[in-house]
Amino acid sequence: MSTSGTQGAADVTDVTVTPNKTAYTINEAFSASDITVTASYADFTSKTLSSGTYTIEGFNTSSAGTKTVTVKYGSYTDTYLITVSPINVKGISLDRSDVSLNKGSSFRLYAYFNPSNATNKAVTWSTTNAGIASVDGSGNVYAVNGGTAVITVKTADGSYTAQCTVKVTVPAAAQTPQPTAVPTPAATPVPTPVPTPVPTPVPTVKKVPMHRLYNPNSGEHFYTASDSENNFLVTLGWIAEGIGWTAPEKSNSPVYRLYNPYSGDHHYTLSSYERDWLVTLGWRYEGIGWYSDDNKAVPLYRQFNPNEQVGTHNYTTSKWENDWLVSLGWRGEGIGWYGVN
Repeated sequence: MSTSGTQGAADVTDVTVTPNKTAYTINEAFSASDITVTASYADFTSKTLSSGTYTIEGFNTSSAGTKTVTVKYGSYTDTYLITVSPINVKGISLDRSDVSLNKGSSFRLYAYFNPSNATNKAVTWSTTNAGIASVDGSGNVYAVNGGTAVITVKTADGSYTAQCTVKVTVPAAAQTPQPTAVPTPAATPVPTPVPTPVPTPVPTVKKVPMHRLYNPNSGEHFYTASDSENNFLVTLGWIAEGIGWTAPEKSNSPVYRLYNPYSGDHHYTLSSYERDWLVTLGWRYEGIGWYSDDNKAVPLYRQFNPNEQVGTHNYTTSKWENDWLVSLGWRGEGIGWYGVN
């Protein structure tokens, strides 16, 4: 504790902090009720200081460990220790418990943590028979040959597991029917050929695969059409979760991308009104992220987490994922935009 300062009848001679709470979890916020700060005066009186009259330095729950927090009141300081613990995984589940595939096709499995804000979301994927169904590090399952295999996801924290049984079918080869011998008919007059109208070509919609990434430190999901941005974020510690959906290269329905410089969160919307409103609140407009399918082929469901400051929104093509998050307390906000088949 510091003992500097000008002495006087009512001058401060010391400041003392009494912690009411010292144990925190990752990303847990500070509350004014967590400490009691008392100022002592030269006339031997003391007073509890209200929040806002003193400053706090060193309070950081972004990583686990023991941290020293400093409380300053004028030229007087006092310190105390806090302990930040990770949010442990208590279980894991998959969006499917079984799936049937044809040889040569693929399917994406999604893993969900309990709790959803667990600190360490690292997992490993494995298969009981790679000759029937293989799996990569993002949960993409590939049907190799006929038979049944079990795909397992296992958490690094706690070694919790969830499984999906994959049945691969090899389609029967089509048989060419043998023609029946037909007597040669008598010669028939050949009519004058009529030109066959040439059909108008249907334009092919160019498709853009959309990358889905996850930040294990903030809990945010991020979406981008850029391969280079995807690869760069992976070098920073983001987890690539594969292709979230496929967007049209161009349409009449742009999806706007915004960034909150205060929380580090991103937001995506079809609404120009919502875009402009968020800009008035301090969000940065980052331009058009991608486009929505005008034919509304594949819906992207939008959910909101009222308990988080970062990663507040999630977008998915999976109705199961949408309903599961809503059951955990997320708010279903309908359809955000559409992808193509």
